[in-house]
Formats: sequence, C-alpha cells, structure tokens
Amino acid sequence: MSYSTEDFISLVSIFKALGSEKRLEILRHLFDSPKCVHELCQEIEISQPLASQHLKVLRDANIIRAQRKGRENMYVVTDHHVRDLVIETIEYHRSKREGSS
Repeated sequence: MSYSTEDFISLVSIFKALGSEKRLEILRHLFDSPKCVHELCQEIEISQPLASQHLKVLRDANIIRAQRKGRENMYVVTDHHVRDLVIETIEYHRSKREGSS
C-alpha cells in the first residue's frame, strides 16, 4: 500500500495530542469505559480546568468525543484504532527495552 505526503502530514495532530503524559493517562482511563470530567479528575488527580484543556486537545484531534448523558458529558475514545496505536506503541517500546537489556 502506498501513502501520500498528505497521509503522513495528517498524523501530526494525532501524534501531538498523544505527546503528553496526562493525555495518555486520560486515554488509559477512557479505554476502560466512558468517563465524565470529574471522574477523570479524581482518577488522575488533576484540576478540572487542566483536565478540560487536555480533553479539548484530544477532541480537536478526533481521538475522543463527548456524549451527552443527562447534565454531563461522557468522554469516549472515537474508535479502536487509537487504542490499537497506543497499545502497539507500548508493545514496541517494551520489545526494544527488553532487547537492549
């Protein structure tokens, strides 16, 4: 399969969004189940404004989306490809780390 320059350029926003420890931690929690912002704040131990900023970056990159549930927004990963990308990257990193030991 052949990929264009535009295909690679389109990855920039995704990799930028994934380039934060806190955003990856948010994703780790969202991989388990949808969560509202206050649940994420408690689980990750960050302030609501900071969580909202990170969630906006993830939404803008189309990695997560908000679903209205009553008076709250529940955040959910858009599809399995993001999870697969993160998990594959973890596995790659583990294999390289174990191979260099």
